[in-house]
Amino acid sequence: MAKIYAPNKQYTGVSAGVPFAAGVGESDNPTRLAWFREHGYTVEETTPLAETPEPVPPVEPRQPAEPTDTGKKAAAK
Repeated sequence: MAKIYAPNKQYTGVSAGVPFAAGVGESDNPTRLAWFREHGYTVEETTPLAETPEPVPPVEPRQPAEPTDTGKKAAAK
C-alpha cells in the first residue's frame, strides 16, 4: 500500500477514485499511483510487512527409556 500526499495538505475528498483526508490518501493501484505522480502528488511506497510465521507448538521432552534386561539375559546365557 502506498501513501499519496496531495499538494494541498488540507484536501479532504476523493481524487481519481482515492479518498483523501487531511491531504493523505492510500492506494496500491499502480496506474493510479502513476497518475498521482504525473499530477504533482507525492507517492510514498511502503514495503509490505513480512508475514509472521505461525508459532510452532512446544515439543514435550522425551522421557528416558526404561532399562531393559536384555543385557543381563545375554550375559547369563
